[in-house]
Amino acid sequence: MISGVRTKGRVLVIDDERLHREMLKDALTDGGFDVLTAQDGEEGVALFKQELPDVIITDLIMPNKGGVSTGVEISKYAKKAGVDPVIVLFTSMFKERIREYKTPELGACIHISKVLNPVDVTILVEQLFERNQRKKREDQ
Repeated sequence: MISGVRTKGRVLVIDDERLHREMLKDALTDGGFDVLTAQDGEEGVALFKQELPDVIITDLIMPNKGGVSTGVEISKYAKKAGVDPVIVLFTSMFKERIREYKTPELGACIHISKVLNPVDVTILVEQLFERNQRKKREDQ
């Protein structure tokens, strides 16, 4: 919650490119999300453990710890903590805009192109968050 205002959910953005990180933060905040940011995988994992956000958006290639290693570590900790975050990997390696994979180490993992518009990312995060919330309700 920010200043007593209820948000749609909490998103952790992990990216070593400050400009990209800030653009995503602004778009997601404007979209109603509470946004945390980290500049690399190590900082992102520490912040995840402290805050337990609902969605993690991480760059694939970063110094100190890449996106896959970050996602695996977050997924392992999330299982122990009893939470089920959605993990989104940003990459400029794929021409396709969005790919979804089911991997045992990461759970459901979405790959999106880094050229995707921040507003489109916000819409995607909203859809993923709602899908994850619906799944949690069905599992109860």
